Amino acid sequence: MLNEIDRYVERYEKELRQFFNHRVSNRFDAEDLFQNLWLKVLINQDSLHKVDNIRAWLFQIARNNLIDFYRKNNKEIPADSIGDVSILVEETESESDNYNKECSSYLLRKLKEMPEKYQLPLWLHVGENWKHQKISSHINVSLSGSKTRVHRAKSKLKQTLMDCCHVQFDSYGNIVRYESKKLCCVS
Repeated sequence: MLNEIDRYVERYEKELRQFFNHRVSNRFDAEDLFQNLWLKVLINQDSLHKVDNIRAWLFQIARNNLIDFYRKNNKEIPADSIGDVSILVEETESESDNYNKECSSYLLRKLKEMPEKYQLPLWLHVGENWKHQKISSHINVSLSGSKTRVHRAKSKLKQTLMDCCHVQFDSYGNIVRYESKKLCCVS
């Protein structure tokens, strides 16, 4: 069984290290998360034969480790972790024709200021593409509770943007024009 795990380490090491390094600012924390992942694999090696897709299973453990890390250390989800998974704004072919990036940096700052009960479900749903059922079981709320928290987080972010700026969207939802009402907006 150990030889099998060695093969998985060899095969997925680079990809998993990159996963943690892109989501954690401290390389030592990223290394600890990486080591904890393999420790969990060793502890659960008896269930390896039940796993259909090893790569997906490993990344599921990695995501759970990352979430546990943020919770345990009372850390907010950094903008870096969110940004590389396009949580708020999807890039378009003509990025210069809209203001999505400018507004998304403002919204990311506001997301980090939200209580964890809204921040975490939104990040899991939009950033990690988790289904509401999975989010609800992970954060111990009902399915409707998960949906409500994600909806409220999106609504709060939208209201924050609208309170700060006059915003005009195109038919695809891209921000094509904005005017700051206050100094707080997009900077």
